[in-house]
Amino acid sequence: MNRQVCMTIAALLALGTSISAAVWAQSYDDWETIFDGNNLDNFLVTGEANWHIAGDIVEATEGNGYLVVKEPYSDFILTLDFWVASSVNSGVYIRCPSPEEHGGRICYEIQIHDYRPNQIYRTGGIVRHRSPAEHVTSLARWNTYEIRAEAEHITVTLNGIVTAEIENSDYVCEQPCAHRREGFIALQYNDDSGGVLKFRNIKIQPLK
Repeated sequence: MNRQVCMTIAALLALGTSISAAVWAQSYDDWETIFDGNNLDNFLVTGEANWHIAGDIVEATEGNGYLVVKEPYSDFILTLDFWVASSVNSGVYIRCPSPEEHGGRICYEIQIHDYRPNQIYRTGGIVRHRSPAEHVTSLARWNTYEIRAEAEHITVTLNGIVTAEIENSDYVCEQPCAHRREGFIALQYNDDSGGVLKFRNIKIQPLK
């Protein structure tokens, strides 16, 4: 291989590296940090759960309530880590009509509850819409949810496993139903026995 060819290949590789780095940086910069352990300034607190910050996490150990992200979102990718005790009933609600309105009938509820009495919609499922394709045990360990909501398509990924996907057109549910393209995000805590629920690293990337 002559010197000119070597120089051309090296230049192309360098250009490719620069482009990749730029694309990565742009993608990284698109993420918004909702919670990084410092404060709850991006949330409205509703209900009576005893949310508090401990280190780089927000946790609750009693009551029934929600942390609601202050701004509504349309299309997005949401990522978060959660740690949950067996008794806790929790979930991530998306596209809720208002900060005060929650529930699987008017929002999309991505479940966090391994021991839910009705196992059809256990952890990894979308309540009233889709059962988890695979049962993933989430108890007493850190887990990561990635929730992608884009137009009518919602995809739930738990610890790298796609557990649920829906299109608005492919299910029938009771009214009022959550056929909306924009809304609020809420994190639930519900437990009367003192079980611990923790969240950390909550980030969102709006999709344009």
